[in-house]
Amino acid sequence: MDFANLLFFIFLFGIGLFFGSFANVVVLRLHSEQDGILGGRSQCPKCKHLLGFWDLVPLFSWIFLRGKCRYCSDCISWHYPLGEITMGALWVFLFFVSGISLESLLSGADVAKASYFLLLGFFSHILFFSDLFSTEVHRVISIPAIGIALLFLIFPFTPSWKDAFLGALIPTVFFGSQILLSRFIFTSRGDWVGEGDIDFGIIMGLVLGWKGVIIALFLAYFLGSCIGVFVMIQKGRGAQVPFGPFLLISMFLALFWGNTIINWYLGLLGVA
Repeated sequence: MDFANLLFFIFLFGIGLFFGSFANVVVLRLHSEQDGILGGRSQCPKCKHLLGFWDLVPLFSWIFLRGKCRYCSDCISWHYPLGEITMGALWVFLFFVSGISLESLLSGADVAKASYFLLLGFFSHILFFSDLFSTEVHRVISIPAIGIALLFLIFPFTPSWKDAFLGALIPTVFFGSQILLSRFIFTSRGDWVGEGDIDFGIIMGLVLGWKGVIIALFLAYFLGSCIGVFVMIQKGRGAQVPFGPFLLISMFLALFWGNTIINWYLGLLGVA
């Protein structure tokens, strides 16, 4: 990587910090059901003091204030800097593995692809942390994400319309049948999956197509089982583990390394 592209990725990470800060606000207001997720001044959750510009500089304010509110000294949750860092890191990751560079953007070759990954990464980030912290998927976020995935199907770097709609149908039927079975047949065991997982599945299918979404579902259940067992050992069998984050992680893994994963798996079975 040359110096110009290194500076570009550093700049992208910095912009990602600011969008990660905004995503934190959206997640917090969705979780608290606060009116106006796009408007209103930020304030300390404890003392309710309005925060100034220097209190809101992504990552650096948290470091400078040593993780405490300037006005009441209450601890600032670690999820604020985590959300900012992961947003910046996700954008850099998406650009790097998809081959988007400063040169390809300046030439106009990858402007559409860059826009796609910026939007997909931003909405995925909000959905990830919303489900992680509140086990809820808010359709005010998932529906625009689905709309973006549909809009970009006109570009060649996304699946064909037929492939994408079939990809969206598979998880919809898969999760929908589980919800129906758990609610009307096995009623004593509670819902096996949440309705929000259908939204995640639709996004995955539109992004990956039908082959990719099958790989992603397999990965999500594998990762979810591994982490779920660990959480239950730590917190007991009644602990809830949100499934949405595993679906989103698996979506990106399948998007870039789906074929590699399939070939590796078939090799283990001695088929390939």
